[in-house]
Amino acid sequence: MAPWKRRDKNNLPGTGSAADLGVQMTLFDLAPDPKVIAARARLEDSDLTRYCAAIVREHAERAGWSKRQRNDLTRSLRLLQGLRLSPTAKIRATDVLQLRQYSGNVISTIDVLAAAGPLIEDRPTRIERYFAAKTSTLPPVMKDQLDMWLQVLTNGAHQAPRQIPRDPKTIRAHIMGIEPIIHAWAEAGLQSFAEVTRADITAALDETTARRHIAGNGLKSLFRTLKGRRLIFANPTRWMKASPKASTIPLALDAAVIARS
Repeated sequence: MAPWKRRDKNNLPGTGSAADLGVQMTLFDLAPDPKVIAARARLEDSDLTRYCAAIVREHAERAGWSKRQRNDLTRSLRLLQGLRLSPTAKIRATDVLQLRQYSGNVISTIDVLAAAGPLIEDRPTRIERYFAAKTSTLPPVMKDQLDMWLQVLTNGAHQAPRQIPRDPKTIRAHIMGIEPIIHAWAEAGLQSFAEVTRADITAALDETTARRHIAGNGLKSLFRTLKGRRLIFANPTRWMKASPKASTIPLALDAAVIARS
């Protein structure tokens, strides 16, 4: 089998002609006929099933699949071949989810495609789903600015301010800390973080007690990123000191109770 080349990174290697390497834009967005797709899956082999055959055998032997399980996966790969617009394009994980309506095998098919190489993992991560749930009702400009911030936190940045990707737990803490504050700003009529002033941030942190430290770190991260991407004119958190962590003061022990014990 011919090795992959960088220019073919979105296509399966060793299949199709040069004319098949690109993915043509669709003229009409028509849903495929389930009966036609199912009939083709029963009758046709495909480049995809042949390309993944060795990986399917390996997974079947390692997991102890029955013949029926193996045939079910092969049928799922045939279904995918019929659903794709181009016979050589890589396959998105979200497209594999369509197999459910054809009684196809989703989980094992994704595992095989990931091992074979032609899978593009585009399913939302847990942190992306959490972020979407917390920001979906915000004004469009705020939402776009937050999307940029999440992208930098998740993937890192090579341009100033440079940043390595953050741990998902850190990202979740940032979102959790700023979420009530940014919603309060939106309810007050703000449409963009460019409208937020130093006084707004100070007032918001003064009203935040238990999560003040987390909220402060989240806001500093957000505005530093937005200023670095020139999405706001000034960083209102610049030179702000980090909020102290909340601490618990131990209570005095009762000497009488200690003496009895």
